[in-house]
Amino acid sequence: MRLLKSTSPPGPLSEREGVRCSRKPTMETPNNHPVDIMKKDKRWIWIAFGLILIVFIIWGGFWYALNRNPERGTFGDMFGAVNALFSGMAFVGIIIAILMQREELELQRKELEATRKELKGQKEQFILQNETLRKQTFENTFFQMVTLPNEIGTTMEISGLRNYPSSKPRKTFGRRCFIEFWKELIESYNQKLKN
Repeated sequence: MRLLKSTSPPGPLSEREGVRCSRKPTMETPNNHPVDIMKKDKRWIWIAFGLILIVFIIWGGFWYALNRNPERGTFGDMFGAVNALFSGMAFVGIIIAILMQREELELQRKELEATRKELKGQKEQFILQNETLRKQTFENTFFQMVTLPNEIGTTMEISGLRNYPSSKPRKTFGRRCFIEFWKELIESYNQKLKN
């Protein structure tokens, strides 16, 4: 519920005198019908006051009737059977409350069992997701390790071999660099054998 402050539109009287006219605060119900808070509160106050007044009138009537009659004890004994009846009804009410509580506890146990099964299923799903994630992480790392040498091989560049005079200085790109490295290794090996 929201409290709404509504003011009446300024009329000629309020504008001239600088007086602000306001209505009673209202409250919006779930159906969006404004309800006067003060009126609603007064209604409950009057109902409570009426009930308290009725109880005091009945209590006063019994007090007056019992004080006039000198044989008050016999008047009270008249209600002994009613006393036993209310005690029996209270006992039956307790038994009914215990049975209802037992049914509620059984329902609660069933619900807890269903919750445990659901949590067990969620745990199994979590384990499967964890294994899948671990496998994906491994595969991802493996394929990155496989593609890294490939990328290195394709991005390599040699701009000349200056160490050996028999090599021709030229630019080499990509995988052909490995062939040039192999040729350079063979030439260096042959030169070592000659020396």
